[in-house]
Amino acid sequence: MAEYAPNVFRALNGIFCIYKPAGRTVFDIVHALKTNLARELNQMPGRPLREKVVISNTLCSDNLPTITTVPDLADHPLVVGLRYMKDDFRIGSVGHLGKHASGVLVMGIGNGLSKLRDLATAGFLRVYHVKGQLGMATHNFSPVGRIIERTTFRKFQSFYSVFLISLLLFSILKHVF
Repeated sequence: MAEYAPNVFRALNGIFCIYKPAGRTVFDIVHALKTNLARELNQMPGRPLREKVVISNTLCSDNLPTITTVPDLADHPLVVGLRYMKDDFRIGSVGHLGKHASGVLVMGIGNGLSKLRDLATAGFLRVYHVKGQLGMATHNFSPVGRIIERTTFRKFQSFYSVFLISLLLFSILKHVF
């Protein structure tokens, strides 16, 4: 049985983990979460329509006007639009993963954003697993960049490899701190 949408919306508070695949940005993940939450909440049963008091001109037996309540159609979802929209949700994440990086993001929603700030300032351990292909260089050091240089393994010198690895490490450190 479907839950009552306002109760579910009020319960959306806390911290959770989500996997971000390579090729998608953190903004794409947050946008997809907000879109799916809004769609699912709008499909759940919501609050009933407000009642409107109607005083009619027909007199009852006591020579008084008849007073009745009817549903207020000005409050109908077909008139006012969807009850929940993407902007109703506050979602944030700790840290940032680039578009070509994949990994687990720690995210917060609603009141969990304050706890998320505490996690961010604590500076817990971050682990990076780097995967690369030796013997190829691209113009922007990304896996989808234009290849500007290729070399065989025999020509791959230790000085050149140390230079590239240190360049990549400094690039990672610059983005982390």
